[in-house]
Amino acid sequence: MVTSSSRTGWLVGVLLGVCGSLLVLPPVRFMVLAQVRFALSSRALPFVNQFSGGPGEQEIALFDRAAAAHPDDYLLQVGRATALAASGGLDRKSVHTTSTPQDNTLYRLGVVMRTFPDAPGAYAHLARYMMNDRIRIDPKSTPVSADPSKTSSKTDDKRPDADDLSVMEWALRAGEKRDSDNAFWPTMLAVTCFAAHRDIDGMVALSRAAHKLRWDAYIYEEVLGEWRLYSAVYGDYGAVQKIGPLSLVSFPHLGEIRQMAQLVRHIAEGDVAKGDVAHCVKLRRELLTLGMIMRDRSQWAYEALIGTDVCIISGTDSSSPLVPARIRTPAQWKQNGSSYLSLLQRTHRNFDIAFVSREIDTSCTLRNRIDMARFDRSFPGIPPGIPLADLFGNWMAGVCIIQQIVAFSLMSVILVLWQRWSLFGSRVKAAAQAGWILLLSGICTTGFLMFTGGPSIGVATIFLCLLALLSVGLINRFQTKRGLQGDTAPTEGGAEERNQLSNRYCTLAAVAAAVPVIEIIFACRDYLSAQHPVAAALTSLVDVAHNLSLRETFIHALMACAVPLLAMIGLLAACIIKRKTALATSARGMLTMAPATIMMLGLAYVVLLNRTLMLDTEASRAISEAAKNDLQWVLTHSEPSTDAAP
Repeated sequence: MVTSSSRTGWLVGVLLGVCGSLLVLPPVRFMVLAQVRFALSSRALPFVNQFSGGPGEQEIALFDRAAAAHPDDYLLQVGRATALAASGGLDRKSVHTTSTPQDNTLYRLGVVMRTFPDAPGAYAHLARYMMNDRIRIDPKSTPVSADPSKTSSKTDDKRPDADDLSVMEWALRAGEKRDSDNAFWPTMLAVTCFAAHRDIDGMVALSRAAHKLRWDAYIYEEVLGEWRLYSAVYGDYGAVQKIGPLSLVSFPHLGEIRQMAQLVRHIAEGDVAKGDVAHCVKLRRELLTLGMIMRDRSQWAYEALIGTDVCIISGTDSSSPLVPARIRTPAQWKQNGSSYLSLLQRTHRNFDIAFVSREIDTSCTLRNRIDMARFDRSFPGIPPGIPLADLFGNWMAGVCIIQQIVAFSLMSVILVLWQRWSLFGSRVKAAAQAGWILLLSGICTTGFLMFTGGPSIGVATIFLCLLALLSVGLINRFQTKRGLQGDTAPTEGGAEERNQLSNRYCTLAAVAAAVPVIEIIFACRDYLSAQHPVAAALTSLVDVAHNLSLRETFIHALMACAVPLLAMIGLLAACIIKRKTALATSARGMLTMAPATIMMLGLAYVVLLNRTLMLDTEASRAISEAAKNDLQWVLTHSEPSTDAAP
């Protein structure tokens, strides 16, 4: 005869067999392992460290090992060189004078250039990161002369180091030889020359940039390289691993290009004061053309926005009260570029008036479309159209289910061991007292941390579970003092019937405890998405507060341990009503409920896992497409905005 317990055992065995077979597939295995690790410790996902604080020494050693294992993989070497840039990996050491390998981005990019001399991207990456703190235009420097043949230097101006300038110029000229139609190289050279107060060379480089055909800063190589690095070190964790490099792309060169545009505008206005209107118009026209190239030919929305800034700077006045980034309509531009427009009208340059008006109108239209579209509804800095919120919600719901399984299993084991230990522990008063002291001290410690320190979901979960165990112990102690003894073994004739009744009752209790919690977790996926570690890191990057209140902490703790708590509450109520000892009844009941409860939680997790894998595949594809052409992705997945700035 097949009993209900054997049927439950078969169902649990089938469930475990299905889960075990699914783990053979790498995407499923990485997803499950990541969720299990995070369920046990919120700091267990190493690739999340890229968002805050940077990787530790052990992870850096793994990066080095992966890079050493793939010396011919150009993209992986680029990823290794730039992976630590956001965490202090830029040292004040010249690239060509560093004698020993350091953990700094510039040195490693120099090695990449020497190893892959025919890859133009290697020179582009070095040039971009050189502008992080070495090649910069002093914002306080202004032209002291309107004569373009003279430099705009002052005795107290800060100039870049001569060695840094030589490395920068060599890298830019070498890159241009390998990628001749790219405006990136002469533009960066112009910035370098203006930073060194060599205005003539800077204007010559600007003129060359205005005659190029396209714009490519090779940023996609950096993103793809970091993806390869993380996959080689950690394995493929899908979209949650890919979104980090995409959201942390560094654009140190764009601020300097904007600064260069403002400096060129100063020089052009100085030409007007000297009466050289032709040179003024030429400089502004070349600046406008450069902005058009960046706006129309770049692959990243942020670069396109800086291109619109350059276009607007070329047509506005230095004395305008509104900064270029605030200009959103042609009417605003005309108010802030009135002096330049008057100059064009006085000199009857109708072509330039039409040209500037048309391009600034185009720039305003593009800016209104992508400026706010760049910020996702839930996670700022992420291109729209990537289903991260749904993915994070299902991912965290799966984590909650795993935590429920772990909490129920641990509580069952603790109660069974406590019951068996109590059979002889009651004779050893010292052991019993030690157990109570441990339990009470654990409750006091976790309670103190919760109510006086920073709220923690893990600490709150332990606090609630310890309170439940304390309730069992107190009720059992009270019953023992009242003379209630432990359950006696049933007679052999009624054993099977009593066991069937007990199994039936425990199955109903398992359903009553598990089903409501599962439904609540499914319903709260949108709320849980904000608690995903990557979501928390993304919001912290833009200074969005992500601190949980005490109430929210306990709510999340219940998401992790509500099932065993509800089960124990039901068992305690039953033992009080039926006048049975709390410890023995709770231990036997939890052990009997375990197969049915774990089976239901496991089925819920499999459903969530299937949905999470589908969303992860969709999000990974979207992230890959957005990384290839971020601007095109933003324009495709956002609606044109009709809002204008006041």
